[in-house]
Amino acid sequence: MRTSTNCLIMNLAICDLLLTVIQTPSFISQLYIGDTWFGGTVGIVTFKITAYLLSMLLFCSMLNLVAIAIDRFLAVTRPLTYKLSSKWVVKIGIPVIWLIPALLSIKTAMSSQVVYIGENKTPKRFSKPNRQEGYTSASCLVVSLAVLIVLYSIICYRLWRRKIPGEVSSNQHALATRTARKVTVLMISVVIVFVVSWAPPTFVFLVLSGFMDDGSVDISVLMQYPFLFAASYWLILNSSACNPCLYFIFIESFREGLKTACLRCRSPEFRLCRIGQERQFETEEPIRNRQTNIFTQEAVQLTAYSTVNHRVAPL
Repeated sequence: MRTSTNCLIMNLAICDLLLTVIQTPSFISQLYIGDTWFGGTVGIVTFKITAYLLSMLLFCSMLNLVAIAIDRFLAVTRPLTYKLSSKWVVKIGIPVIWLIPALLSIKTAMSSQVVYIGENKTPKRFSKPNRQEGYTSASCLVVSLAVLIVLYSIICYRLWRRKIPGEVSSNQHALATRTARKVTVLMISVVIVFVVSWAPPTFVFLVLSGFMDDGSVDISVLMQYPFLFAASYWLILNSSACNPCLYFIFIESFREGLKTACLRCRSPEFRLCRIGQERQFETEEPIRNRQTNIFTQEAVQLTAYSTVNHRVAPL
């Protein structure tokens, strides 16, 4: 399980988990209390940190998907040098995945402020991203989508066109076809989830910026349409929820790892019973597969694999 792809997927899972943990309370609070926030220095600091983390994690999730696509591309197109190159993908790719979003999100933190409105001086969240930030987000979305489509198309083409060396049986050919089909469906699903989750919120962001003379985006305008606001946030969180589901559905090693993790959470009695069953299986397996020579008075007449109780049917 400790491969470069699994490290990148784990990095994506951490990013999606943090995004969900931070975004969900913010989304619920905006639905019920609007832009009301804490006052004073604590309010300003917490709002800037929250806005910065949300922006950074959104960009990080995009770049993670691109890094996974690059890693799979190298594994398929350069299998001989992949083991060496994959180490560099992890050592360089993961820090870059976090560094670029961290730099792109600085401006978001700077534009996030807490203002006091009304006679009661109620503290409100105030964030007006400008049109340039909208174009930056849209550019990252378009470039990431283009890279995913190109790399996954090449991978699918290579998998379907590859030839297994030597004489190939019908079972081997069927296995190769089934693997190629499963990988193709996985990659198409990743692209579809990416487009459906990110394109509508980005489009809404750009439309809002187009109505402002100074190119800024007033998020309070979006709050006037609760359904549109809820749908935009839900789609972003939907991407974080769908990514692990896709890998659990299509990758058997992840399903086995999930089963093992769930079994470890069971009661101690169940775990001991499970360990006993595994040890019994390991003990019986050599006996079951042991080759037994059966001799008669004339000659060797049969070589058979005995069962656990060593019973062999008479000739």
